[in-house]
Amino acid sequence: MNNRIKFTDFSDSHYNIYKNKLRMKKSFIQDILSKYVVTLVLVFAGFSASAQNCFPQMTLTDGTTGTIGTFCEGQLISFDANSPGFTTTILWDFGLTPAGSATSNVSKPTYSYVTSGTYTVTFTGTGPAGTCTKTLTVNISPSPDIHLFRENDSTQCFENNSFCFKDTSKAPGGLIVRQTYVFSNGLRIDSLNPVFPIEFCVSITDPTGGFFDLVIESEDSSGCVSKLTYTDYLFVHPKLGIEFLNLTPPPNPGCDSTLGVYQNISLVSLAQIDSFTWLFGDGLRIDGNSTVNTQWWTGVANDGIIEHMYRSHGTFDGSLVATAYGCTDTFTFKAAVANIVMNPNILSTPNPACTPDNPIDFSVANLPATPGVDAFLWNFGDPPAGPANVNDKSLTPNKAYGPGPWMISLRLIAGPCDVTIYDTVQIIGPGSTIEVPFNRVAQDEAYQCEIRDSVQFVNNSSFYQNDWNRLDEDSAIYYYDYTFDREFDNSNGTYKFYFRTWQEKPRGNSKINEEIFADGVTLTRQGYTVSWDATKDSLKVIFGGVTTYHKISYLTSPTASGTSYRFGVNPRKRFVFNYIPPVGSGGVGTGDQTAVDPTINIRDYRPNIFRIWDMGDQFAPQCTTDSRPWVSKNVGINCNFRVDSIPIHWYTPWDEVYRTMQDGRNYTTPMVETRLFKPDTFCYPVNVYPANPMIVPADTILTVPIDSAYTYMGVTIPAFVNYPYGKLGNWIVKRPPSKFCGTDFYWDAALDTFVAANIVTDTTYHNEDWLGRNNPLAGNGSTKWTVTYHEMEFDIPAGVTMTTVMLPPPPGGAGGGGGGPGRTITGPATVTLDPNEQFKLSPNDCITVNISVEETTPDTTYATPSNYPVQVVKFGLLVTETRSQVFVDSAAHRSKWFLDNAGCFNVTLYQEDTIHPLNCKATGTKSLALTPPSADGLEWTSGFPCPYTNGFFQYVLEFDIADTKPGCTQQWFEVNYDTLAFPPALSSSWNVYNGGGVKAPDGALGTPIPFGLPYDLVGNTGTTFVKEYSKFDIGDPYQRTPFGSFTLGLIVGNGPPNPLGGPPECMDTSYYPDLFRILPLAPEFEILLPVADGLGRHFMCAGGTAYFKMDQELQDSIKTLRWAWGYQGIGRGPNLAVYVEEFEYYQPYTGPVAGRNDENYTYNGEDWLYNYVVRRELSDITGNQILDTIVTLIIKDWQIIANTRNANTLVVDAFDQLLGLRYADIPPEDVPYYLGDGTVGCLDTTGLSQFFTFGVRPWHQKIDSSVWQTGNKRYRGTLYNPQFIKDTTYARDGSGAVIKSQVNPAQDSISRVDSMPNTNRADVVDFIEVAEVLHFRDSSLQGYDTLLQDTSGNGQLDTITGVWKYTYRYPEIITPNECDPTIKDTIYRAGNGPMVPSLFLNSTVGCEARSARLLNVGFLNDYSLKNENICQGLRLDVDYYQRYYQYGEEDPFTYPIKVFPFWQDFDRYTNNKETYTLDWDSTDGVWDDYRSIEPNNIYTDPGTYTITIVSKDSVDCRDTTFLTAYVSKLHPGFRLDDTIVNCASIVNFFDTSFVDDPCADKDTCSNGVDLSCESIIRWEWDFGDSTRKSILQNPSHNYTSGGSFDVTLKVWSELGCIEEITQTLFIPGPQPQFEFDLNVWNLNDSAIICAGDSVLLINTGKGDVNTPTFQMDWGDGTFTAPSAIGDKYSHTYYTPGTYELYLTQEDLIPGTSQRCSRIFPDTNPDIANQRKIIVIVNPLPPVEILASDTFVCVDEVITFTADTLDPRYTRMKWYLEPNDSISRTLPDNSITYSWSKGGVYEVVVAPEYDIIPRCWDRDTILITVDDVKANFTIDSSAKPIFCFTNTSTGANPDKYRWTFEPTLEEKLEVNPCFNWNDEVGTFEVCLYVVSTSEAECPDDTCQLITNTFSRKITFYNVFTPNGDGQNDEFIIDGTSIEEFEMKIFNRWGERVFETTDVNTTWNGKVNNTGISCPEGTYFYIVNYKFLFSEENEGLGPVEGQIELIRNQ
Repeated sequence: MNNRIKFTDFSDSHYNIYKNKLRMKKSFIQDILSKYVVTLVLVFAGFSASAQNCFPQMTLTDGTTGTIGTFCEGQLISFDANSPGFTTTILWDFGLTPAGSATSNVSKPTYSYVTSGTYTVTFTGTGPAGTCTKTLTVNISPSPDIHLFRENDSTQCFENNSFCFKDTSKAPGGLIVRQTYVFSNGLRIDSLNPVFPIEFCVSITDPTGGFFDLVIESEDSSGCVSKLTYTDYLFVHPKLGIEFLNLTPPPNPGCDSTLGVYQNISLVSLAQIDSFTWLFGDGLRIDGNSTVNTQWWTGVANDGIIEHMYRSHGTFDGSLVATAYGCTDTFTFKAAVANIVMNPNILSTPNPACTPDNPIDFSVANLPATPGVDAFLWNFGDPPAGPANVNDKSLTPNKAYGPGPWMISLRLIAGPCDVTIYDTVQIIGPGSTIEVPFNRVAQDEAYQCEIRDSVQFVNNSSFYQNDWNRLDEDSAIYYYDYTFDREFDNSNGTYKFYFRTWQEKPRGNSKINEEIFADGVTLTRQGYTVSWDATKDSLKVIFGGVTTYHKISYLTSPTASGTSYRFGVNPRKRFVFNYIPPVGSGGVGTGDQTAVDPTINIRDYRPNIFRIWDMGDQFAPQCTTDSRPWVSKNVGINCNFRVDSIPIHWYTPWDEVYRTMQDGRNYTTPMVETRLFKPDTFCYPVNVYPANPMIVPADTILTVPIDSAYTYMGVTIPAFVNYPYGKLGNWIVKRPPSKFCGTDFYWDAALDTFVAANIVTDTTYHNEDWLGRNNPLAGNGSTKWTVTYHEMEFDIPAGVTMTTVMLPPPPGGAGGGGGGPGRTITGPATVTLDPNEQFKLSPNDCITVNISVEETTPDTTYATPSNYPVQVVKFGLLVTETRSQVFVDSAAHRSKWFLDNAGCFNVTLYQEDTIHPLNCKATGTKSLALTPPSADGLEWTSGFPCPYTNGFFQYVLEFDIADTKPGCTQQWFEVNYDTLAFPPALSSSWNVYNGGGVKAPDGALGTPIPFGLPYDLVGNTGTTFVKEYSKFDIGDPYQRTPFGSFTLGLIVGNGPPNPLGGPPECMDTSYYPDLFRILPLAPEFEILLPVADGLGRHFMCAGGTAYFKMDQELQDSIKTLRWAWGYQGIGRGPNLAVYVEEFEYYQPYTGPVAGRNDENYTYNGEDWLYNYVVRRELSDITGNQILDTIVTLIIKDWQIIANTRNANTLVVDAFDQLLGLRYADIPPEDVPYYLGDGTVGCLDTTGLSQFFTFGVRPWHQKIDSSVWQTGNKRYRGTLYNPQFIKDTTYARDGSGAVIKSQVNPAQDSISRVDSMPNTNRADVVDFIEVAEVLHFRDSSLQGYDTLLQDTSGNGQLDTITGVWKYTYRYPEIITPNECDPTIKDTIYRAGNGPMVPSLFLNSTVGCEARSARLLNVGFLNDYSLKNENICQGLRLDVDYYQRYYQYGEEDPFTYPIKVFPFWQDFDRYTNNKETYTLDWDSTDGVWDDYRSIEPNNIYTDPGTYTITIVSKDSVDCRDTTFLTAYVSKLHPGFRLDDTIVNCASIVNFFDTSFVDDPCADKDTCSNGVDLSCESIIRWEWDFGDSTRKSILQNPSHNYTSGGSFDVTLKVWSELGCIEEITQTLFIPGPQPQFEFDLNVWNLNDSAIICAGDSVLLINTGKGDVNTPTFQMDWGDGTFTAPSAIGDKYSHTYYTPGTYELYLTQEDLIPGTSQRCSRIFPDTNPDIANQRKIIVIVNPLPPVEILASDTFVCVDEVITFTADTLDPRYTRMKWYLEPNDSISRTLPDNSITYSWSKGGVYEVVVAPEYDIIPRCWDRDTILITVDDVKANFTIDSSAKPIFCFTNTSTGANPDKYRWTFEPTLEEKLEVNPCFNWNDEVGTFEVCLYVVSTSEAECPDDTCQLITNTFSRKITFYNVFTPNGDGQNDEFIIDGTSIEEFEMKIFNRWGERVFETTDVNTTWNGKVNNTGISCPEGTYFYIVNYKFLFSEENEGLGPVEGQIELIRNQ
């Protein structure tokens, strides 16, 4: 290898244009320079030369000269003639084939060879010395042959791009020793001694993208270097940078619709976008591109804001997908927008429903699963229901309704949504309603403690949708033949599509067929096409090409609700229930006739309602009935079943039932009483009788028809008299009708009504009834009656048949034969019917009643004794004996029977709709309080026994008295809520309930019900009432016995209301001792320290300790105590800081525990219980921490008691049915005695244990009188009296001594062992230890700390115990060892902020109470650095936020701090009340005071700084904040790899930047953890040549120009510092340059000239100038060789166009033998703004004249327009021959002109403008102007034939046109004639001519002719041819002669003259030429024919004679 690099430069690739199939083009600069460079050197030799001076030579690669040299391909070789005397003419031939194809005639040419080989260069020179010819030998070595192939796409996206290559280069002359690849992004790859092929891939990381060049430099072993540039070889699409910001405003989520707002901040511009797609996550997709939907990219206001309204439910990701340049990028914002859609539906089942289908079940469909429902409220649309009208407890409630439509609403709150939905429930009638407000059963009848009066009922039944009144129907409906239904299915809340076929039938429109389809289909049926159009919320119907929309909502069945839609074909209007009249005049119609207009006169009835009353009277006969009132007249007075609309019923008095009913069995049956024998734990029954003996009195029954009179035992019963209650004294008097007949029912037209007749006196008339109460029925009917109570006798006439059936007797009634078949009796006969025997008669058949008397005898019964156990002392032992006794207790027996039997009568009205398809049935009830009152049965049913606090409605107690008497309905009751506080003897102690309402606690019902009852409920008081017990009501619970116990009193009244408003006549009172217990909850406390200021405010410094003390420390049954220390999230501290004590009671004790307070307690496995407290702390920082467990009480003896309140119904029923005991009345401690397994106990409760609830009740001196406490121990004593054993008695004597019994039965002695007060010394007391207190927390809630405080103001510190304290410091978990982050430590920091310390107490029964106070701790100070990472020399700012205590605070009851910077308070600022000091560097000890300026500092040195801020407020509280600042400094730098010495300008750059790490002073971790916090993370290189910047750390760059370049490196650090450095790089070699000689052209690098002008340039090259050569490329294919630098040279352009100029300069690099060639301007394609110098050669701007015509006539106007004008033109001139011109200013580019003379004229347009250069052009046009004249002459001699001679000038003879009047006949001849014949008159003749040119200019002329045509021929008879001029010729005078012949004969018959011309005369000579004829007579014969006539006028020839006289 040579010691100097030889190279082949393939760098000039300016014209290498990238195409899909890339072909690299090698351009050799030196080859270009060597062509066409001609240098003429004139050598003036002043000497004589010889051949010895002919030494042509070339410069070798080592810098020497010679004639033989070796070079590389493409290397530029310099030749030198070096032949003085032989340079007059020079010719170099470079040896290419063919010869002469490569020559030069300059003295020192340069040339490069493209192809290797040996070339002979021939020099031929001539001159004064002669001719010289010499040769040189050039050996060209082959340079490396570079071959690179791309293996994948040349165009790729920025993301994940990878360009792969395969290099198969080779060196023909040896081996390639170096292959260098340099990409224009700075990436360089060197391969030394490579082995080919080479395969490699690169990635372009420049996000700006664009074209990237590749320069390959290949050096072979011979030193030849090939350099190949692949211009625009790779293309990387810019990074799209798809991104958007989520600017969705709150609330997010929104309700129903949330506006999502995004801001598109993507890097790619809209113009570059191929497509984009917004995916909003809710199914909406918006597609667009750079022209479509552009607003979705740029935003409507071009601010990038994109808005989308979310209307569906869910949380949605927003995504933007964009494609540009074929690249796709996606950005997704997770959970960008949330929206809550509430589209719920109320599902109601059944709906529609019949009245008894109640309750209606409600539920909600389509509720979103998330976020769930926060709150809800049902309103059932039934305000009179009171609180039951609303429900906020269940989303699946139910509600009972009466008939009618009811509007239901449900308000739902979920997140931000507040939605109210509605539904309508239809309850179809009949609605059986007995009472309504203002129409009730009379109170004195409904409330009777002693039955004295019958009950007259009322009937207020409604018949919703079943009456004639159309106004109260839901709507008029339509019947259709076909329907298309989109129907809502409320069973699943979805829609389906139905096509139904209907047929109208008597009972409505019946569905014949049904097809079901999925929602959303399009149906075509019956010619109709129907689909659902959601946008119009309607059904879309197409029929006959017409589109309509229909929205008819409907309810189609009981299971359907919601909004359904229908379209029907052939609608027919009907009411809700359509009535179809019967055919003809009678019969029964179908449908609901009451829905028909009442004006329609239809005489028809139907049984639309079946009605029956059940009077609830078990002592009355059943009396089955027919529903028709006119056929249901029953015998007797009181049937239990009635069909009357408004019946009356008599109820047997209870005493009568008790004494006489069922043959007196009610009275004589003993009461069985179950008694408990506790000693042996068993129960035994006792029979209790009302008397002994028991006598039932006799009865006398008189049956006397109403129209008859009868005397019995001296007492007369008159006719037509009824006795009250059917009683006359002790007699029972029955007054039936005298006759019973089957009913005859008919229409009476005269009366216009219906008549029902069974006997003459029992005829009823029935008009149409608007409520259908009469239940009319067309036609007749048989009639049924029932005999009640007693026998009756009847006479049956002959022909009458009676049929009977035996009914069952009433359950509580008297006698009767029992149910069974009856008999048939045909008269005549007399028959006695038994009680409860029913008979039936046919219409018009009658029977009569006979008078009868029935008597019964008295009945006597004796009681039997019962056995019972008793315990006695025998021989000092207790034994059980059995004894026998008759137990008589009349009051108890009667009371027990009344309690068990005497209850309310529940009357039922049953009605059934027999027409409506639902066949609705309804039952109405009415309770009659016909019983003595009983106050026994009060129950506490719900509510927690807690002190009531406003808003805690669960603490409201509810009581029920339904189990009292009458219980079913209360007319009057009184309640004493607390017999301790309100003495029962005082009437004011009782709360009276008699007005229909119940007393509710204040606010207990929550939100007031928005309605009031529209009527008074007097006499119908409910059975429940509520009461809240406030702390005031409770008072001191320790004053109650037992502790906290409440006793209630109840007075229940019944009977007719007192007219004066007082109680009714019957009253009963009961007391309920210890019904419940309310234990106190008193969380109130005070803050002891800090002491409050004068305004009552408590405040202290941050981290201070506060002391609290409870107002009431002794409290029992506490379940949980919680102190919440009051952090509010404002200031410093945890969000949660709570101290908790959890109390556990009655847990099995398992022994002491080490470390617990019972660790030394003695325990031997006893069966004990214990109470304990678990103390814990809760914090969001430290979590849940258990502090300890404290044992408070060990329980050694206790009671097991049952919970009898709200017991399971199985338990209640078992005691009631098996033992006859009321479970609630059994003392709780006695319940266990009753339980057993069948062998012991009273009740076998095997399998029922899970239904009993038992609890522990320890012994306590405040509850149990037999318990006392000595020290920490509690004892219970038992009193023993020798006379009787009694448990749980007083165990104290007068001195309070405790007595222990040492019982000796023989001596019966007593020994005293301890003092026990308040007991009789004669008693013996036994006692045991029941419990031991281990900790004061057993009963006290006092704190654990002590405070020394001056409480009296005397300066002495008092000791306050039981104090709670809390230090407002909070833990912070830190990492003390940065090398090991797993090591944690906890430090405590001072908390501050507006604290609200609160105390919460929860009791064991579920009560809660709370209390809170305000406490200001410290002041809020929040310091932070705006940027803790900062670069050296920049300002560090501290952000701060401070809130201080205020003097003169105007709102002391709120947290007394203000929110504003402290310097805004003038008073504080001037008095220096608050300050803070700041140390910027904790190591320098320098402090700064700050007040009103924003603290800031500039650090001069890098490092880590600890900033200390100490702030102080107006009450001298101080707080310290530590901040850390990291100050770093960047040191940018770089170096080059070597010195640039040649034209091979690939430069390698190396980054030498470094950074001062502020964390560098930290110790290095032994575990290798890096603690550094600063580093360089980004580089950017600017190479100074306007090419692409590089972001590589160590890039390479290919410089294509020489000179100095400012290279700048900018670096970024991890902490955000930015620095840069610039160094100047010099690239040696030539620096070609030129400029225009006109500076104005140099400003824009462009010269503008006109075609044919020249451009003058100045060679301004610089750089290394030694032996430069130049080549100028003028851009038009012309190359010249400019002379030296500084010279001027020019070029002329003839062809318009734009031409790029390039100057190539080659020169020797100083200090080397290498020549370097460079081009100006630089053609490097990587230059961002590549310079181009151009010459713009403007054509002469075109102009063209457009003329409206070029051949015109004289005076014809022509329009001239200057067309195809260059826009530069501003004005123009028109030149018109012969001597005219017109000027115009554009845009006026037209003129008009005309010539008055014919000829050819030239028109010229000359446009002008002022822009330089003024390339003006002009255009010329020739105009031919024709001059033509029409003229002619007339020859009228041959009238009527006229001839015309054309004398026109300039006319075209081929285009003459003549017209002749009057026929306007045309002729085209030149000279025509025209015959007018006999047309006489003046006529116009016109001649029309045109010119001979193509203009055919017209002219015309017209003349008049006169035709005087007449017929005449005149013959004369003499003439004198004597020559005197008078009458010398013989003339025939004729006109208009068409034919003529005349012959003249002499008298000899010789013809002397003949002519055919009438105008030819005879001159007297023979044939006018011969001899003269003598005088004489001559004869003529003439034949003639006139024009337009016959010959001789049809008369023949004319003959005549002529006298010729000569001498006259």
